[in-house]
Amino acid sequence: MFWAGRMSLGTFGILLMLVHTSAACEFGPFPYAITGIVCRMTKPAALLLNQQTAQVIQAAFRSAKFPNITGERSMRLLGKVAYGLTNIQVNGLSVEQSEVELKEDDAIHITIKNVTAFFKGTLTYGYAGAWFLRLFHSVDFEIESSIDLQINTKLMCQKDQVAADASDCYLTFHKLMLHLQGDKEPGWLKQLFTDFISFTLKFVLKSEVCNEINFLAQMLANFVHDLAANFVQDEDIRLDLSLASVPLIRANYLESHHK
Repeated sequence: MFWAGRMSLGTFGILLMLVHTSAACEFGPFPYAITGIVCRMTKPAALLLNQQTAQVIQAAFRSAKFPNITGERSMRLLGKVAYGLTNIQVNGLSVEQSEVELKEDDAIHITIKNVTAFFKGTLTYGYAGAWFLRLFHSVDFEIESSIDLQINTKLMCQKDQVAADASDCYLTFHKLMLHLQGDKEPGWLKQLFTDFISFTLKFVLKSEVCNEINFLAQMLANFVHDLAANFVQDEDIRLDLSLASVPLIRANYLESHHK
């Protein structure tokens, strides 16, 4: 029996059921002999579902918990300058383009291009001058960024069903600009924090966003498994949807065999 489904949560949902599984599950010498259900998704169906990928990415950004960022730098005449970025949150987000490619016997490669994200928060900084004068200031900030994402989704077989692994996730920053509120702040301050914070901020954004995408991938894999189980259930009659073999990835379709 061939089965295909549609779900509003986008590419991650159905596709995650059909990616390469690891050797964590044992299928026996003749796995296809015990196949009861075959699920196949064609490439056109995958491309159709990809239209909803932007919603998943937006959910990942908005659900990510960004930690406070602190640091310290020594500056001539000013002494040590300490800073902290707090209350970082998404203030605006748009996704321009998303593409899906089926890599045979590998994974589903999802490329999201031109993600424009705005973050806001509070910058607190202080420094001890040459005459031990301590000054502390706080100013609201906004960060404007342009990002591309590459997500290579795979699944591992655990307890005879798939477990999503989208940890192979990369963020490429094309723009990262720090805007401080008002025009009264000295030019060196903006230059200092723009240059020094950029690396740390990129690392934090990549870590938190990719972790959230991986979490959503695992959650949606479980959701799809339950959806399929309910689809083939008839009152008290249930079917065993345990994987019977390693799912297949071809250039034009995805296929998995279930008991």
